Amino acid sequence: METNEITNALIKLSNEDDTKNLENVQKILDYYRKSDNPKIKELIYKEYNRFAETVNKIIKKEQKKGEN
Repeated sequence: METNEITNALIKLSNEDDTKNLENVQKILDYYRKSDNPKIKELIYKEYNRFAETVNKIIKKEQKKGEN
């Protein structure tokens, strides 16, 4: 993923639904995960954890909708 693709993905984030938003975040995290810089890697793994928490919240929310 090129830098301009990342920029475009970030711009789109606020205008899309949760699924598309998460897909874009994942693409960005995957791109930066390949970095050799340890500080960037540490930051990316923290963001992956936040990403996972967000996915879990959405799953729980959707499961509750299905129960009602």
